[in-house]
Amino acid sequence: MSKKFFFGALVLVALLSSSITYLAVSNSTQTSKPEKGVKAMKAAERVTCPMEALRLNVKNKYRFVKPLLLADIACSSPELDSIKASVNKYIQEKKKSGQIQQASVYLKTHRSGYWFEINGNAMYNPGSLMKVAIMLTYLRDAEEQPGLLDRVFVLDSKINEVGIKQIRTSPPLEVGKSYSVRELITEMIVNSDNDATNLLNKNINRASFASVMGDLGSRTPDIDDPNFEISVMEYNRYLRVLYNGSYLSRDHSEWALGLLSRSNYKGAFVKYLPTELVVAHKFGERPYQEGFNFHEGGVVYLNENPYTLVVMTKGRNNELLPNIVADISKLCFEGIKNL
Repeated sequence: MSKKFFFGALVLVALLSSSITYLAVSNSTQTSKPEKGVKAMKAAERVTCPMEALRLNVKNKYRFVKPLLLADIACSSPELDSIKASVNKYIQEKKKSGQIQQASVYLKTHRSGYWFEINGNAMYNPGSLMKVAIMLTYLRDAEEQPGLLDRVFVLDSKINEVGIKQIRTSPPLEVGKSYSVRELITEMIVNSDNDATNLLNKNINRASFASVMGDLGSRTPDIDDPNFEISVMEYNRYLRVLYNGSYLSRDHSEWALGLLSRSNYKGAFVKYLPTELVVAHKFGERPYQEGFNFHEGGVVYLNENPYTLVVMTKGRNNELLPNIVADISKLCFEGIKNL
């Protein structure tokens, strides 16, 4: 065999091999391409479900940065549809039986970012839930005013305790005794103490309170207005910015969530959850013209899939509402655990 014939054969084999490879890759690429309709559908999904971000307005302080507080896909997550359906079915059953007039739920998983809401924009009087906003205000100011948490106020009078009777983890506050802001915040969150709350409210920086509410996307209430209302879509942000460490310093966020994890009220949100599970939570209650508001929200530290849950309810029988919150909390826990 001549050298020319040998090299010519090699070239021919190489060309044939390249052609076969090209055709195979080309066909494979063509068959793997999505249809035009699928492309259009995905594009439509991106348009109708954009990312929504809540950023801190710092234009008077910084020129180039606008810190991110939290973000969501605008549409709720189909991955949680089964949990949402079971919770919604439960709510409808309780409404039909007359045990509640209205209920709202917000759930957000922190590992995946999945979330859903039920009746998310309905309004409720938050009651003691607003103690978290008061804590945020003092801790926010403490970052600009070193020593604020050690400032001392004197309790000059007590108010009548109404509503849920809690098992205290510390002695009641005493008239005529001095307490630091740090001690008062602890009493307000752990024991939901109304005397501590009242004393903090008397001395709060009202401009700072309004700023906190505005920063977190809520309407700014008169702190003394007993008829102020809020939704689960607004309130969940208070808990989430603490979990994210995106509004306060990490140290202050950690301290705040630590206090919430020590909340001594066990009659609703954590009632049916495992006792060893860490939950940073706060309840709130308040009567209104037709009955009662009862709510609870918290961060549940479920292994590697922690989540934020807020449940708000209205009903004529205030003794039933905590159990309804407990049932909804359990349904969500079981659903998230099985994801």
